[in-house]
Amino acid sequence: MSFWRQFTRGWRALTRPGAADEEVDREVRHFLDEAAAAHEARGLSPDEARREARLELGAPIAIREEVRAHGWEALVSTSFSDLRYAARQLRRSPGFALRSIGTAALGNGARTAI
Repeated sequence: MSFWRQFTRGWRALTRPGAADEEVDREVRHFLDEAAAAHEARGLSPDEARREARLELGAPIAIREEVRAHGWEALVSTSFSDLRYAARQLRRSPGFALRSIGTAALGNGARTAI
């Protein structure tokens, strides 16, 4: 996949997660339908073919989560949620935040002075 396509797909996933989720859902459904059609071509009934496709490929939810976890947008999204969590925790205990920031500043100042 080209860099530009990866970038635009990731940007869409970050800015419009609903649309990106729908696109992934369509891709997963299409992939399962293609696998089921291949099983039907081998002589299985439609229900058995769909069952075999799901057994072979896994649950659609697991496939969706695996697709979402790939790419740079998952890293960015996770980093932002981690930063929000850290800010909430520091806001919850301001004394600890001030001591932590003071200790880091003192350590950086001492390292620079040495």
